[in-house]
Amino acid sequence: MDINDINAVSRVWTVEEIKDRLQNSDKMVSRSLIKIYEKQTEDERSDEVTKHRNGMGFNAKDAKFATSLAKVVERGGVLSERQIGCARKILIKYSGQLTKIANSEVK
Repeated sequence: MDINDINAVSRVWTVEEIKDRLQNSDKMVSRSLIKIYEKQTEDERSDEVTKHRNGMGFNAKDAKFATSLAKVVERGGVLSERQIGCARKILIKYSGQLTKIANSEVK
């Protein structure tokens, strides 16, 4: 099960469960990059930066690199082992946001 399947299950996911899935599934890492990327505003996505303090998407430190990884995945590309490792470390910080997404609290 990954982040796309989580919404189909009627249960509440915890931050720890999301972190565990990120640690153990490369597919979860790739899908989670896309989920956070989708929460960026249109101008943030196109400029690969954080412009709005809305609590959604990538923070200023991660925006450029994480957006570049998300775009690779979005185009159907596969991340290298090293890229997956870097993305995994980044996404752990976003486990709260991912938990909200999984629990359909954020539209």
